[in-house]
Amino acid sequence: MLPRPTLISALDVLMGWYARVLALHSRKYTAIALLFGGYRYCRIPMGISTAPDEYQDVIDQLLGDLSYVPVYLDDNQVVSATFANHIEHLRTVLQRLEVAGVVIHPTKKRFCVSEVEYLGFKISAQGITPVLAVVTAIQQIEPPKTRKQLRRFISMVNSTARYGKAMRTSWRCSRSCARRNYRTSGQLLRMLRFEL
Repeated sequence: MLPRPTLISALDVLMGWYARVLALHSRKYTAIALLFGGYRYCRIPMGISTAPDEYQDVIDQLLGDLSYVPVYLDDNQVVSATFANHIEHLRTVLQRLEVAGVVIHPTKKRFCVSEVEYLGFKISAQGITPVLAVVTAIQQIEPPKTRKQLRRFISMVNSTARYGKAMRTSWRCSRSCARRNYRTSGQLLRMLRFEL
């Protein structure tokens, strides 16, 4: 359980995918031909299907035992209740990252702030709420006319549905509609209350 965040520091890792060395026997699968010769990656490049899992594993090994650091790929937050604790927590995290050769992105770091935007949510001492721009974008979406469009809509609002009664009602109805077979978009829209 995370402490109530009085202070938060946001640390974005620079080129974090390259934190994992690629096994010698796997390097041949990353070879590319260029005009001036061939090239093989020595570290896991972006674009390989296992790269996110491999990178998450590296970060979990480095910071997974620290209860005050929720990590999601290259977006790491240090969350503390007091300034003294926050400085100590930052020192621990930064030392571990330095030993592992992981570099923090110089323009994407924020230290000792009271709120941050993280994965579409605003985190502060008052709690977690969706970012207003995300909610506004959802409210301005045209009603879906096909099941495919409806599924895309459901996917987009899935994480924000718990933050409003009208949104929850619409979301439940949307999921129900997406499971049924409707012959026309009119039938679909009649079943779907598209009010947020």
